[in-house]
Amino acid sequence: GLCIAVCWIIFGAYGAYSASASLALYDTFDPCPSSSVSSGECCGIRGPSTTGSYGAYIDGNCEPFLSAAKLSMADNILACLAGVCGVVGLAVLVSWILFVPMGYAVVQIVLTIVSVVLAISALSVLGALTVVPAIFSIGISICIVILFWNNYRLIKDILGK
Repeated sequence: GLCIAVCWIIFGAYGAYSASASLALYDTFDPCPSSSVSSGECCGIRGPSTTGSYGAYIDGNCEPFLSAAKLSMADNILACLAGVCGVVGLAVLVSWILFVPMGYAVVQIVLTIVSVVLAISALSVLGALTVVPAIFSIGISICIVILFWNNYRLIKDILGK
C-alpha cells in the first residue's frame, strides 16, 4: 500500500503538470485555415515545434480534447492528494485516513469510464483503442480498493484506531 501511495504522489504531480501543459495545445478554428483539408469548424493541434505551428487539424471543435485533459488533470491532482493521505495513514497507522485512497480508487474508476466515453466520441477509431488500457486501469483500481480496505481492517483490528 505504501508503494502505491508514493507512486500516486510522484506520478500524480507529474501527470497534473503535463495535463495542464496540454491544455494549450488545442485551438478551435471556425472556419478552418486554408492549410487544412477540413472545412467549417476544426480543432488545430499544435505540433512539437516552438513556432506555434499546428501539426494536425481534426473536424469539430476541441471541447472533447480539452475536457479529457481537464479530467486527466483533476484525476492526477486527486491521485497526489490520495497518495499523501495513504502515506500518512500507513505511516501513523490511523485506519480512517485510508478511506481517502479507497475513495480515490473508486473515483478513478468513474473518471476512467468517463474518459473512455469522451475519447470514443472524439476519435471513434482511435478512442476505441483506449478501452483495453481502461479495463486494466479499472481492474487495478478495484485491487487497490481491496488492498486499502484490508489495510484498514488490519490496523483497526490490531490497534483499534
